[in-house]
Amino acid sequence: GLAGGLTGMRACRWASGRTMKRSGWQLFLVVNYLWTAWARTGVLRHITRDGGKPLVPAGSEVLFRVYDKTTRKGIPILLLSTDLGFLLVIQLEAGHYGWAFFVTYGIIACLLIAGCSWEFRTGTEVE
Repeated sequence: GLAGGLTGMRACRWASGRTMKRSGWQLFLVVNYLWTAWARTGVLRHITRDGGKPLVPAGSEVLFRVYDKTTRKGIPILLLSTDLGFLLVIQLEAGHYGWAFFVTYGIIACLLIAGCSWEFRTGTEVE
């Protein structure tokens, strides 16, 4: 049943020799996200509230704002997609082809729904 499949997924995940590499990638993404949030606070305070001399030339904060926006949107997508990819590989390595099919089907369905939502949204915006 479902409980047995989930228990098998956990056992396979911890039995896999590549768990540390996967955890390192996830840790990198989470730390990068947190660092960006922390640095964003500092940059915004320096630009707006701090009365001291600017450390960088005027306008250079745009680079960090673009990086911040990209990081806040991209890292959750990367984290989710790599987690699903790792889950798929783990299921295939364990011989759980039914669960691997389920994960693949879920990924494709979510991508189709997201694509259709994006297409609908871009087609209905008033310029």
